[in-house]
Amino acid sequence: MTKPFFREKSPIIACTVSGATYILYTCPSNCVARVPLVFITNANGNVSVTFKIYKASTATSYFVIGGKNMSQGEFIQLSDNTGLILEAGDRLEVIPTGSTVVVDALCTVIEQFKPVG
Repeated sequence: MTKPFFREKSPIIACTVSGATYILYTCPSNCVARVPLVFITNANGNVSVTFKIYKASTATSYFVIGGKNMSQGEFIQLSDNTGLILEAGDRLEVIPTGSTVVVDALCTVIEQFKPVG
């Protein structure tokens, strides 16, 4: 019997266009991912940040944070040892809005790949 294998990742993105949906992370095929940390910071001016989870099984995005107003230097940290659990095709989305958007987002991901066959 083939054992599943694990991989750790820390994707990071820079969001600079107001109203655009930025994908922070997408769970690969044949995989289940645990996300114990998400960190979003505003580096410039005042912005509003929305954070969503897209579930591939329902083709729907769900709000985790809906329009959090952030001043320059403010950050959001979502952390839990259990973490968010994502399945293949699920993704984390960040949507910043404001006149001078400079929002960075990162997460820590532990992927467990399922053997095929």
